[in-house]
Amino acid sequence: MMKLHKYHVCGLILFLLVFSALCVGQKTCENVTCGRVCRGEDLWEQKCINGECVDSRIIEKESEECGHIDPCKGVVCDDGCFGTDLWRMKCLEGKCVPDYILEKNSEQCGIPETPESPDTDHDGIPDSDDDCHNPGCTIVNEYGCPKDSDGDGLADCYDDCPEEAGEKANKGCPKQEMPGLIGWEGSIPVIDWRYADQYYGQYVIIEGTIVDTYNSGKACFLNFHKEWEKYFTAVIFAEDFNKFPANPEVYYLGKKVRIRGVVQEYQGKPEIIVEDPSQIAIID
Repeated sequence: MMKLHKYHVCGLILFLLVFSALCVGQKTCENVTCGRVCRGEDLWEQKCINGECVDSRIIEKESEECGHIDPCKGVVCDDGCFGTDLWRMKCLEGKCVPDYILEKNSEQCGIPETPESPDTDHDGIPDSDDDCHNPGCTIVNEYGCPKDSDGDGLADCYDDCPEEAGEKANKGCPKQEMPGLIGWEGSIPVIDWRYADQYYGQYVIIEGTIVDTYNSGKACFLNFHKEWEKYFTAVIFAEDFNKFPANPEVYYLGKKVRIRGVVQEYQGKPEIIVEDPSQIAIID
């Protein structure tokens, strides 16, 4: 009987120890409240894991709460005439552009065209006098051809700097002096990693050699300087590990790379969040 009693006591003690351990594990997040944080211009929801708040899911890309500025906010576009046709306008990149036609040969836009002088590209020049068919572009010369006021090879309709000669890759504007500029990939500037902090909020390509890495299990950090806490870092979060080569902290170490994305500020230093291997190009 005494022996049986001892077994019961030992079993009860073991049960209490296991139950206590489980409760302690559950309570690590009991008093932790995780809210929302900004990663660059993106708004993220956080959740508690082992007593710490970590990023859980993205709530809104380019959120106004995180400083994103909508170029069309507050822009009101009135209906507009192209030739004698009335068009509904819409805002695109802060400018009012044609969306769809409301009424052909509208009285609001003047005398309706006659069959003898149609204006099929709606630039205000009758086809009989029009040397160019250019629908969607109404900044034309007397012959109906798109104007290029600054002579840079880009029509005024598509030139952000129509009075100042520039480059097509830069939307017709001159390229400004850019710190750390190495070159261009199309219209995207390639920047030396040491100048990454000059480009917060901009989509660029950062070039440099990965000299230090660390994988915490939650994120893999590709560092461009041994003093990683001060300098540019590329970050791959665990949810994207399966897209990358196994052990990315080993695979990319020592490689000269170009990393493309939006430069964000995190804890006082620049970083790019890498969600897909296509954002990293090994060049050496």
